[in-house]
Amino acid sequence: VSAERSAVIQALGDAGDVRVVAELGDILRQDPAATTRAAAATALGRLCDSNAVPALVAALQDRIVSVRQEAAWALGHIGAVAAVPALTNALGESNADVRFAAAFALAEIGDRSAASALMPLVQHSEERTRLAAASALAFLDREDGLAVLAAMVRSDDVWMRFTALISLLRLNTAAARQQLTDCQETDATLAAVISGGLRVGG
Repeated sequence: VSAERSAVIQALGDAGDVRVVAELGDILRQDPAATTRAAAATALGRLCDSNAVPALVAALQDRIVSVRQEAAWALGHIGAVAAVPALTNALGESNADVRFAAAFALAEIGDRSAASALMPLVQHSEERTRLAAASALAFLDREDGLAVLAAMVRSDDVWMRFTALISLLRLNTAAARQQLTDCQETDATLAAVISGGLRVGG
């Protein structure tokens, strides 16, 4: 039953009708099933309506990781400047997935007031957290973030390299493009991603 409800909720998000925002917010706050609450957060993010922000900010305190993570992603999709303080607090989460989502949400929102909270995370012991913080800082026009991304494209972990490369491609600044040109990627798939991205971005 929970899976069926989640599928219906996702369909509501895909339909793009913002009249369901209040109902989805109630589900996010009150539904006993974590999978349903997470689906509601995802759907609210797809609807991109600012009226969803209070429920999503509250969901950053949900006891279930997947709900907190989806709420962070959704706030980024909406571009919710009002959520910056709550997302900044989420950078201190014990769970790496939530930290990752919060950092990328802050990158999407683009509020430079988040930079001071992101800066310490580029030294974090967990590599994904460093990557997310660096990506966010780079999108906030901080050179220190770009420098960490440049180092990440040389990571031994293919997924880390791919994510760093995508961040640089999305930045598409002269400095980011130079880092991509200089990175000498040995993985054929990633090399093709770089080559294609540089052609499109140029």
